[in-house]
Amino acid sequence: MDTMPEPLKGHWEAIDEEVVWLHGRWIIYRQLFGTSPERVELLNESAATFFFIIQTVLLNDVQLTLSKLADPTMTSGRQNLTLESLVKDIDQLGDATLRREVDGMRADYQDRCRAVRHRRNKQLAHFDLATLIAGKNAPLPGPSRQEIEAALGVLRLFMNTLQQKFTHSETAYDQFILRSDGDQLLSVLKEGLRYEELVDAGSVAWNDMLEHSKNHGT
Repeated sequence: MDTMPEPLKGHWEAIDEEVVWLHGRWIIYRQLFGTSPERVELLNESAATFFFIIQTVLLNDVQLTLSKLADPTMTSGRQNLTLESLVKDIDQLGDATLRREVDGMRADYQDRCRAVRHRRNKQLAHFDLATLIAGKNAPLPGPSRQEIEAALGVLRLFMNTLQQKFTHSETAYDQFILRSDGDQLLSVLKEGLRYEELVDAGSVAWNDMLEHSKNHGT
């Protein structure tokens, strides 16, 4: 039975949706760029510039989402929905033990996101003058997969601690299954490159794709 009270319930559910899709984007990133050199080579052979952009956009988006969840509840006089918001909701319940537990996780999460938030403030969300002018001469160190995974691990623990407390269930965020993911894209790309090989070898007519497009109105 779900016994999570309001406003904690509404706040938790809103953040939960963000955390689910944050993991979805990270899973796709790992599938494409963090599994093997052979996969990266396949992407480069297919459309190197396009996938360089995709890699950058995905990695930046993951960092931005991580940093937003680590923000305080108020910035520039405006309210944010963050992990700190959930801790403040727990304050209203009078459960000192749970409050200490989740606040410790919040502090750990913020610590794990320290470098991510620095990059957010200097480059990802703002064009810090000194950072931008320095450019290639003094680039900001980029994130490692271990850094991202560590932050996500604490985030999952935080979210599931609250879910377990009030619903006696947990969410396997890191096991999020997408119907159309990076693995499917890689399979299509591999088939496309194989098709090019067959055309070059003369096993498929050079205008086969053109004729196919005409027949299907594309």
